[in-house]
Amino acid sequence: MKTMDKKHFEQLKKKADGILNQKSDGVSAREIMAQVYVDSLPDKSIEQGLMMADKALEAIVDFNKTYSDALDNKEGTVKKLMNQILAEKDLVGRCNTLAALYAGISVADAKMSGEDIAECDEIIKDADEEKITENEATQELESELKEKVSEALKNSAILSRGLIRQADYLDDMMEENGISQMVVRIGEDEVEYEGILTMVGYVESKTEEISEIPPDVTIEETAYIVAATMEEEQIIKRYSAGEIAMNVAVACLDVLGTVLLLKLALKIVLAGVLMATGICGVIMAIPAVLLLTIGIVGAVWEAVKVWDKGANTVINIVASTVKVSVRSTSLAMRKIGEFVTETVVPVAVSIVKRLKDYFNKITSKKERVILNNTI
Repeated sequence: MKTMDKKHFEQLKKKADGILNQKSDGVSAREIMAQVYVDSLPDKSIEQGLMMADKALEAIVDFNKTYSDALDNKEGTVKKLMNQILAEKDLVGRCNTLAALYAGISVADAKMSGEDIAECDEIIKDADEEKITENEATQELESELKEKVSEALKNSAILSRGLIRQADYLDDMMEENGISQMVVRIGEDEVEYEGILTMVGYVESKTEEISEIPPDVTIEETAYIVAATMEEEQIIKRYSAGEIAMNVAVACLDVLGTVLLLKLALKIVLAGVLMATGICGVIMAIPAVLLLTIGIVGAVWEAVKVWDKGANTVINIVASTVKVSVRSTSLAMRKIGEFVTETVVPVAVSIVKRLKDYFNKITSKKERVILNNTI
C-alpha cells in the first residue's frame, strides 16, 4: 500500500475535525458512525448506517474481550476459538475446515514472503475444491491437521513481522504530511474511538483505490483489524516507554496476532464462504487496513491539536487522549520488527513446497484407500 498522500490526508483531517465537532456536541459514537457511513456511501440509509455501527461496536467488544482472555490463558482461549470454528461439524467437516484454514494461513504467509502467486492460488483452489472424503477423514488426520494449523499460526507472526513495513509507512507519512504525534485513544470509552476508526476505515476501503483490500471485506473483519491495530499501538507505546521488555512485547503481539487470525477464521466459517480463499484474502488485507488505520490515527491527531488550542467544550476529549510520538513509535516498531525477523521468526523456506508435499501425502492416502477398496 502506498503512503497516504497529502490530498488524501487532508480529506481525512477534515473528516476527523467534523467527527470531533459532533462528539463535542454530544452526538453518540454510534450516530457519528452511521453518519460517516451515509456521507461516504450515498445509496445507504441512516438506518443501515446504525445497523453497521452496531455490528462494528459489537465486534470490537468481542475482540477486546477475547484478546484479554488470551493474555490470561492463551492455550484455553485458542482451544475455545478452535472449538467455535469446528462447532456442529462432523469428522469430515472438521478435517476439511482445518485443512482449508492451514492452507489459507500458510498461503497468505507465502504470498507476503514473495513466493510464486500462481502456485499459491493453485493450492488455495485445491484446498477449497479437493475435499477430504469420508474414507480419508480419521481422528489421526484431524489431530495432525490441528497441529498444522497451530504451526501455521505460530509461523505467520502477522503483526510482529509486519512492524518494519509499518515503521517505513510512519516515517513516510511523517515526512509527507508533517505529523509528529498520534492519538491512540480518544475519550474514556476506547470502544467508541475504535468504532469510529472502524467505520472510517471501512468506508475508505469501499471508496478509495486501495487494491490490497478486497471489496468484500466486512465491517466485522475491519473492526477486528482496527481493534488489533490499537492494541498493537499500546504494546509498542509500553515498550518504547520502558514499561515492558522486548520478549513481553513480542509475546503480546504473538497472542494478539493469533486471536486476530482465529476471529477472522470464525467469521468466515459462520459466513459459509470458501475457507481457504476467504482466510487468505482477509489476511492479505490486514497490512493495508493496519496502515490505513495508522494514517487515520495521524489525521485524528491533527484535528485534536486544533481543539487543544481552543474550545473548552471538548477539553474532556483532549484531556483523555493518549498522545504518542510518531518518531518513537517508528523506532520501537523497527526495533521489535528486526528482533522478530532475526531471532523469533525464521525465514520461511518454500512454504509452497511444504504445503504441496503435505497435501500430496493426503492425496496418496486417498489413492491407497481407493486401491484397497478395489482389491
